[in-house]
Amino acid sequence: MVKKKPKWKPKKFVIGVTIDMKTGKVTPSKVIQAKTPEEEKEWERGFAERWVDSMKILWGDKFDWFVRNVKYFIDKYGEEEFSRRWNKAMKELERKEPVPSNFMDKKELKEIFELMFEKLKSISIDDNFIDDISKRRKTTFDKNRPDSFFYQQLVGTIHVSGYRVSILRNRWDDIKKAFSNYDVYKVSRYTDRDFKKMMQNPKLIKNERKLRACIENAKIMKDISEKYGSFGEYLERNKTNLKKLKEDLIKKFHYLGNVLVLEYLKEIGIDSIKPDVHVVRVMYRLCLIDSEKMSPENIDKVIEVASKMSQSTKEKLSVIDAIFWMYGGSGDNHVKKAMCSKNKPLCRECPLMEYCIFHSKKNSE
Repeated sequence: MVKKKPKWKPKKFVIGVTIDMKTGKVTPSKVIQAKTPEEEKEWERGFAERWVDSMKILWGDKFDWFVRNVKYFIDKYGEEEFSRRWNKAMKELERKEPVPSNFMDKKELKEIFELMFEKLKSISIDDNFIDDISKRRKTTFDKNRPDSFFYQQLVGTIHVSGYRVSILRNRWDDIKKAFSNYDVYKVSRYTDRDFKKMMQNPKLIKNERKLRACIENAKIMKDISEKYGSFGEYLERNKTNLKKLKEDLIKKFHYLGNVLVLEYLKEIGIDSIKPDVHVVRVMYRLCLIDSEKMSPENIDKVIEVASKMSQSTKEKLSVIDAIFWMYGGSGDNHVKKAMCSKNKPLCRECPLMEYCIFHSKKNSE
């Protein structure tokens, strides 16, 4: 029996909206439908969804996020200023220029950074905050460092993942010894017998997946080093394209994911930001990104926002990273308290309330 093809039902395409400045309600002002399935497919590939695609560029992955929060932006900027920014954004989209996901300009991004910096400085434990920032400002990439340095940072990054730094603070000497002082050539020759000895060592973190990854990564790093003359030379040739280098390292090495690889690059002196849960939470609450999900797309968005803030402040990405990390999670004995923790944010003490959608929603409930 031949099944009948389902009857074609034309989709509705939104190509314009009306925004009610009093309520923030967004409603379609023009909806069109294709006359044939072929025409609809043509529309789907391009021009008919131009407005929706533009909104995805303007507001990130979720158009619904903008619809839900447009009232917040109107209240924040006022009707006249919101309209000015909206019209400016639309013109920039027509020229295919990038637009911030919440209309923020460089001046506002700089102000957010400065307010966070001064607040963290005021609650620093001794000089720990400033010392860390100074260290990050001075850290540079040196391709001439030995392979053992790059391997040590890789082992350290993998070990710290999922643990507080304090848990490993008294174990580093034992980890160094277990990995032959981070000699890549020696570790690359480790056998199952060596692995079993490590698993039986009470002074190590007994995580089979991490230990196996570190051993296998020594073999991979050795091969790359032999091909390029050193591992530092391989990094030097690829460091100008952060996204490409990130993807290549994830492909080559075990245990490095979208977030961890950025932590590794930061540790070896290549300027980057690690979008961990604290960084993502604070950026989301400040409307700098539109989701708290740790998706590859959201991670790229974090890097994009941090890059714009870096340009406006003339600070390194690693410094931007420290500011958001400590603001959301207090760092590692850097400041006395987390200003923007997950469950108990200190909103009354926070100088960022006018930018914070979390505070705005909290007060309206």
